[in-house]
Amino acid sequence: MEVGFRSLSGAFFDSEKVRRSLDAKTRRALSRFGAFVWRRSKSSLKYRTVKSAAGSPPSVHRSEQFTRIKKSKGKEVRQASSPFRELRYFAWDERTRSVVVGPTIFRRSNLIPKLHAFGGSVRTKKGLATYQKRPTEELALQAELPKFTGLFRS
Repeated sequence: MEVGFRSLSGAFFDSEKVRRSLDAKTRRALSRFGAFVWRRSKSSLKYRTVKSAAGSPPSVHRSEQFTRIKKSKGKEVRQASSPFRELRYFAWDERTRSVVVGPTIFRRSNLIPKLHAFGGSVRTKKGLATYQKRPTEELALQAELPKFTGLFRS
């Protein structure tokens, strides 16, 4: 499923639309679980120059065109970061009645997240590029799943 940020904004757990469709305890549990998986998937994407092994989360690279504000010694500093890592969200999907975690579309580059998640080939200016499967959300979900049952106890 390809999702842009604008379409997500009404599906965050603090929006009025989601508050009306879920009771408070269910909303809180699903929101917490989404946050757990989101945090695990985001932190599994490491900044490094070498390629990651197939089957493990991909390496990410800093981009000077994409920066985020970071506070350093009381001052706000712009730091280069990766859109693939930073533009990940979790939200409520009304159609499937579940929590969705993953990257959003960034500058029409919706192909790269798919290639990392499922593997495949794509033709580039330099020739054919083949991607091994490097799941991020799938691994994060499996790691966080044991915590999920405890969220629904009460």
